Amino acid sequence: MQRTLPLRRESEIGERALKRILEATGGVTAAIFSLMTRLAAAAVVSGEERIMGSDLENAKATSTLLGEAV
Repeated sequence: MQRTLPLRRESEIGERALKRILEATGGVTAAIFSLMTRLAAAAVVSGEERIMGSDLENAKATSTLLGEAV
């Protein structure tokens, strides 16, 4: 999926971040794509142009990205 994101820099998503993605989304494919799309958009807006594992470590940020109540 990382290859399809419109980011200029290579994202750094390790095993821990992948586990966090699965926890946050319940493994639902649509939720995973939604989360990754929102993370990519946030990376573009911030100017970072890549998704970092630390972007997923913050449970509050991940919940907000998923549109869930915090």
